[in-house]
Amino acid sequence: MARSLRIDHPGAWHHVVNRGARKQAIFLGEEDRVGFLRLLAVAHDRFGIEVNAFALMGNHYHVFARSREGRLSSAFHYIDGVFAQRFNRRHGFDGPLFRGRFLSRIVDSEGYLHRVVRYVHRNPVDAELVGSPEDWKWSSYPIFANSWRQRPHWLYDDALRLSGIRTAAQLQQDTVQRVDIPPMPPHDTSAAAVGSAEFVSRWMAAQEQSAETAAHYRRTTPRVSNAEILLAVSEAFGVGVGELVAPSAGRVCEARTLAIGLCQELSAMPLREIAQLFSYATSNSAGAAASRHRRLLQNPAYAQSVKKLTGALIA
Repeated sequence: MARSLRIDHPGAWHHVVNRGARKQAIFLGEEDRVGFLRLLAVAHDRFGIEVNAFALMGNHYHVFARSREGRLSSAFHYIDGVFAQRFNRRHGFDGPLFRGRFLSRIVDSEGYLHRVVRYVHRNPVDAELVGSPEDWKWSSYPIFANSWRQRPHWLYDDALRLSGIRTAAQLQQDTVQRVDIPPMPPHDTSAAAVGSAEFVSRWMAAQEQSAETAAHYRRTTPRVSNAEILLAVSEAFGVGVGELVAPSAGRVCEARTLAIGLCQELSAMPLREIAQLFSYATSNSAGAAASRHRRLLQNPAYAQSVKKLTGALIA
């Protein structure tokens, strides 16, 4: 079944999961987990992702977040791409870390938010890794239970508060009972939904429309994710993804310019998103970088790099 476009809009709630390829671990040590949490902070600042619950397991992660700006895909393509690159570099591995693109389900904001928070917080308990959610260090539960007011700036309590949960005692009481929610969809299909019958019905209708749009889009546009572009340019030039998205000079600047040009040409990213991804203050600055890319195409060596990378990305 062909994948349809993800349904995302400003303010939408999503339960996001991704798993290691071949069920392999994606977290081998504390440095991996801390690095993932830092990327959640970047996703908040750069893409408007408001995390309301998370659990970092052994071979997968759960993140429940509100997509404030409707940029869920850009955020998690970035998170997964940068995390995989750093993981491989840290541990001397190569090849894909994740099974595929991340999975997600959109969640009804009416009465279902705390169910997903509970599901995420109980994941280590239901997997029989610990006896209590508070005993799993790498989830948001102990943060809310022990330091609610001192939580990091990217971790929100809106899902809990909208569900009437405002204290650690209420959180503990709500998390005691196991909760079941629909299973995640397979990797080759679109997202699922969690909510009332009316909400799911509306979502299914939107999915049908999205599938038609996606089919037309795939027929007319060779689209590549920004994460794939960043990783390809990073490997070709031997620079880190973090260097590509930060202001730079010299060879890194050339690689950065090429990445910006490919993002505009192959991922159909609007200049506003390119500006945010590459740390520009305005869309005009990103537009100037894209123009520089087009001028550099007059250079045979640069043009050859573009041709080679484009061929590999859309093959």
